[in-house]
Amino acid sequence: MRRLLIVATLSILGASRADAQSIDDYLGYFKCIGGNALPTCERYIVFDAIVAQQVGGTMKNREGSDSNGDLVQRSNSIYTGWEIGGMWNRGFRNAIGGTVEFDFVDGGHGRLAVKGRARRWITPQQTLDVSVGGMGQTVFHPNWVYVECGTCTESAYGITADATYGYRLLGITVGADVVRGYGKTMTSVRAGGRAGGIVGLAATAVAAAVMGAAVGAM
Repeated sequence: MRRLLIVATLSILGASRADAQSIDDYLGYFKCIGGNALPTCERYIVFDAIVAQQVGGTMKNREGSDSNGDLVQRSNSIYTGWEIGGMWNRGFRNAIGGTVEFDFVDGGHGRLAVKGRARRWITPQQTLDVSVGGMGQTVFHPNWVYVECGTCTESAYGITADATYGYRLLGITVGADVVRGYGKTMTSVRAGGRAGGIVGLAATAVAAAVMGAAVGAM
């Protein structure tokens, strides 16, 4: 009888350890969405939800009104989007990889960027990311308020760069674009925030639910 109790106890402990190991493995996948340094993650998935506002530059893609109620062009566009990619930890302090970013500019026009990214692990919780790459987006005619130009939009292409200071899965980001459109060089400087990993997924789900409710109410 004693032997049976010992065997049963060892079997239960073994099963518990197996379950705990499987749970740890399962949670480990989530630890590598958004990023963790070595030894937790050899490589990790980038999934960032981004909200930023144009704070400078010559792009005037946003419609507004002056004090007299007349239509004017403004340089304060809102960028909302996502950045997805993969990174590889190259030692305990550095990571490299690539991402694709897609944004809606002022809720309508698209912006697409393909970038290389480098990360510096300042601490296991604090990071500095720097990205550079090529991009394209829809831009408005520089003087669309004053000229007849149909839709007054065209696709413009150029380069982009950004830097993000992150703490865990949240970050403060600044970036700049330089594109060529309508025969002119246009620039945009923006600043905002990012939510990565599980937080970014949750923010995306909430945004999708709000948009769905808004569409359903129309």
